[in-house]
Amino acid sequence: MNKIISNSEVTAIYRSRKAISTGVISLGLSGLLAGIIVADYIFLDFNYFRLFFHPLLLFVIWLLLSSWYKTFYKLTQTHLICRSGIFYASIEIARIKKIYIDKYLWVGFKPGLAWNGITIKYRLSSEIYISPENQDDLIARLLELNPKIEIVPAVSKK
Repeated sequence: MNKIISNSEVTAIYRSRKAISTGVISLGLSGLLAGIIVADYIFLDFNYFRLFFHPLLLFVIWLLLSSWYKTFYKLTQTHLICRSGIFYASIEIARIKKIYIDKYLWVGFKPGLAWNGITIKYRLSSEIYISPENQDDLIARLLELNPKIEIVPAVSKK
């Protein structure tokens, strides 16, 4: 069972670094979907399809915007908490095995908004990709809390 973390236990909060491409996709798609809803009301007659279609589009817009504006990472003495919109992960720092620097995770939970971040391997085979603004500070604090973490540097491309 997950332990509930109070705000008094939080030692640091890191915002996610944001790539321009991620912003263009998130904000552009949100604008396009909002435009579809507006155009539907302006140019088309009422139909019952709207009753299902518009709430679905509004939900997708809300997911995209909440992920863009509410992606951050909280560090406590015992946990790394990752939040991206409505999605949430809590990782025990003692269970973190490795940190891969500049390794993008193509499959899995990725509460990171930039292409160059870190992939954290914890437990036996779980991985999460994050992209904190101050990546070096987060890694240093994680190492202070768990010195057994292995750091795997980025593979240089020649």
